Amino acid sequence: MALKIRRGTEAQRSSIQFALGELVVTTDTHRLYIGDGIEPGGHNIATNLAGTGLTFNETTNRLDVNYNGLNSDVVSEGSNNLYFTTDRAQDAIGTALVAGNAFNVGITFTYDDLNNRITAQVTDSLGLPSQLGNNGKFLKTDGATPSWATIDALPSQATHNGQFLTTDGSTASWATPLTGLLHVSEDINPSLGGDLTLNTHNITGTGNIDINGSITSNSTITNGTVTLASNAIEATGFTFNIANINPALPIVVNRTLPDAVSHTMVESKTAGTWGTGLDVKLFRGTLASKTIVQAGDVLLTDSVSAWNGTAYQYTSAVVHSVDPHAAVSGSSIPGSVGLVVWNSNNPTDLTRSLFLDSQGYVAIGSGLQPQATLDVNGFAKLAILTTAPASPANGMIAIADGTSWDPAGTGKSVMVVYLGGGWRVAATAP
Repeated sequence: MALKIRRGTEAQRSSIQFALGELVVTTDTHRLYIGDGIEPGGHNIATNLAGTGLTFNETTNRLDVNYNGLNSDVVSEGSNNLYFTTDRAQDAIGTALVAGNAFNVGITFTYDDLNNRITAQVTDSLGLPSQLGNNGKFLKTDGATPSWATIDALPSQATHNGQFLTTDGSTASWATPLTGLLHVSEDINPSLGGDLTLNTHNITGTGNIDINGSITSNSTITNGTVTLASNAIEATGFTFNIANINPALPIVVNRTLPDAVSHTMVESKTAGTWGTGLDVKLFRGTLASKTIVQAGDVLLTDSVSAWNGTAYQYTSAVVHSVDPHAAVSGSSIPGSVGLVVWNSNNPTDLTRSLFLDSQGYVAIGSGLQPQATLDVNGFAKLAILTTAPASPANGMIAIADGTSWDPAGTGKSVMVVYLGGGWRVAATAP
């Protein structure tokens, strides 16, 4: 048995005068009203629910939370969950500092609760010697007792330009650096004891440079190879630019690994909401003078080719581009991404592809321009179900076997569409 009350849409309710005490529910907004025999449309039940912290919004017919009214003046505190007032905060901090005095070294805190004032008293627990009369000296220690020491007199700097300061263990003096080699070829086995500064010059030649350390540079490596045997290139907060000086030639990265190693690994840490990724930024124009991209621009193609015995042959690719069928503006760059596989080494063949455009439309085998949310250039196969879907929704399409699941009651396989709360037959097997 079900109790039904008077009902209708919000627009219908607003023009009707309901009897005193008559309940009305709106079928489109799901709100409950009560009539008074006078006011057209009745009164929203929620108007009487307003109180401390809640107000009824006459425009939206909803209860709004009024946080301005929720304060210690109207909401009393409990015995354990107390308001954290300024006075209580000061007392808590002062008490915590005083409680730590038993563990402090060289400093003691006292708290004046009446004036809310913290006083710190610092004591010399290190036994430092007095600073009086020790101007220009430095503090040293023998491992047990600190003391002041006198800095030895330095020799005059006059007429010693380009020399360096040295000592024999007792007396400081100036020394002249040895003259360096004019050519590396003068030393058949050179060894650096410090930094190598080029002073705007270049290192040129044919051969290898083997380094068991780090290379730091603000310049470029041209027409050569950097080989890392077991070390790594490490950097923090830098930009790694690969510039193609000759557009007629591709940039080639060769990765040669033994058979036992089958992959390249990137090991990194995730921040939870953002992890390791490859951020590719594309533009028209030049690096120094960038211009906006255009509809249809191919931004990035990740293609894979395999060796067929005589040459490389295209196998698959991921294509990132600007949506060719959407408008580009300064505030919107609509994107498109696609997956393509080939078996004929023809990169223009898109019959085996899947593309997603900026409208959310998906094209399967129909090229770069899907005409619907799902645009399939071919056939789609649905499984024949023996039981009805547990949670059907309007628009769902299914094929029933007609035996275990027979929504049409014909004993035949049927294609059905879920509409208006039930399954509707679209086609029946002969």
